[in-house]
Amino acid sequence: MAYALSSQILAKQFRRIRKALVCKLNMAHNRKLVLGAVDLVGSKIRNSIVAMSEARDSLESILISSSYFENAPFEWVGLIIRYGKKNDALPTFNRINKRYGDLPIAIEVDVSEIYDIHNSKELLVNYYKKLTILCLIAVAEKYALPKEELEKASLVINAN
Repeated sequence: MAYALSSQILAKQFRRIRKALVCKLNMAHNRKLVLGAVDLVGSKIRNSIVAMSEARDSLESILISSSYFENAPFEWVGLIIRYGKKNDALPTFNRINKRYGDLPIAIEVDVSEIYDIHNSKELLVNYYKKLTILCLIAVAEKYALPKEELEKASLVINAN
């Protein structure tokens, strides 16, 4: 009888550990912020990958240091920037992906504004930072997360 009980306990613990490992394996990166873009109008933006990577790295460190994800119901944020013909004031939110732990959000931007700056990597990095901060503040307001550090970073970027 004791053997059967202990094997049930072990089986339950094994299932719990296996579930945690599967979740870790499904998340193929260790990022807390992932940026991507999709083109809706047939544009070609230069320097976008490098600029998004720089913007992501600087903002991700702010998110981690400010404990942004500590009480969040998600593990990371995935932002898709839609190159289109209009500017959205706020991002659109999708449901939290329970399997991968991400909160997918998207925002459409007018690609004609990016055409003016896409040859300058520094201007493009600042553009992506401003846009990402805007989206992350919207996430913070929706899920009651800390946003003070993001607001400070926004003031610094806007001052430049």
